[in-house]
This record gives sequence, structure tokens and C-alpha cells, in this order.
Amino acid sequence: MKKAAILAAALIIASCSSAPTAKISGTIDNLKDTCIIVINGHSQILDTVKVDSDGAFSYKLEFTEEVPEFCHFMSGNSCLASLVLVPGDKVSVKVAGGDYTVEGSEESSIMKEIYDESIRTEKEMIANPENAGKLYVQYNRFARMHIINNPKSISSAYLALQRFSTGLPVFAEASDAIIFKQCYDSLKIVYPHSGYTK
Repeated sequence: MKKAAILAAALIIASCSSAPTAKISGTIDNLKDTCIIVINGHSQILDTVKVDSDGAFSYKLEFTEEVPEFCHFMSGNSCLASLVLVPGDKVSVKVAGGDYTVEGSEESSIMKEIYDESIRTEKEMIANPENAGKLYVQYNRFARMHIINNPKSISSAYLALQRFSTGLPVFAEASDAIIFKQCYDSLKIVYPHSGYTK
């Protein structure tokens, strides 16, 4: 009886101390027998991941707290995929032709839509500099509507703080303070321990 009690206590302690995780598996076209780097939303290196001879890789992210984590999978200076992971996610990623698809993560799917729109807008700005102002306004409206329609998504924090590659903020007007407040107030309820709401 005493041994059983000790074993039960040990199992309880182990279950309480185990960190929440997200699991990612995927394939990368034209990248084999090498390593890729995983960085977080603050450009800090989290880990290196081995890509095998078939271009396949797998990674398990451990969370220090029950809050979403931005993860960017990098090869050199190129971003292969940008994910937003939450504890319990089981994500499948396919990288091919300079683009990627993601399944199994709602936040990552939302982030992919933002990523695609951002890239498309920047490419059009470069190709048509005379329309840069109009394109900026259009993207600002896209970001604004996303934050309004997705108040509990951590991607809203990304958009609120996003800058174009030139350094220009998406939200740069004094009147945009209301967007920051709305984003903060909504996410504070869902993710009180996130670095974006502390």
C-alpha cells in the first residue's frame, strides 16, 4: 500500500511538471541532409532541426507557459515557414516552390493569410512605387479589419506591431492608439501571461 501511494504521488508530480508541447512535422523541397534554424517572435534562436535525406523534419516545441509562440523556420536568411503554435498543436508543414502550406494549427493558418497578403502588398509596392500610398492604405485597412474580426487571435498582436521591410509601421497615426488598446484589452483576457499583454 505504501509503495502504491509513493508511485501514485510520483506519477502526479511527473504529470504536473511535464511542459506542454506542440509537435511539428513536415517536408522541404530541395533541402536535404542539412539543418534549419527555429527562431521565435523576438528573433531568438530556439533550436536547430535536422532535415533528412528525404527532406523531412520533425520538431517538438516545449512551452514555458500556456501562451502561443511564434516560430519561424529559417534556412540561412530565408524564412521557410512562419507558424503560431499553441500547446497541443499537431502541425503538418509542406515547403515547396518558395511557399508553404500548413495544417493542424488554426493560428498558423491565420498567420499564413497575413503573411501572403503582406508579401503580395510589398511586391506590388516595389513594382508600382507610384501606387505605394494606396497600397499602404489598403493593407492598413486589411490589418484593421483582421484585428476587429479576430480579437482573441495572437496574430492581431503581430499585425498591430508589424512593419514593412522598409521599417514603416502598419499603424503609424496617433489615431491608431485605439487599435493598440483594443488589441491589448482583448488578448489580456485570453492570454494574461503573454509577453504581448504583460
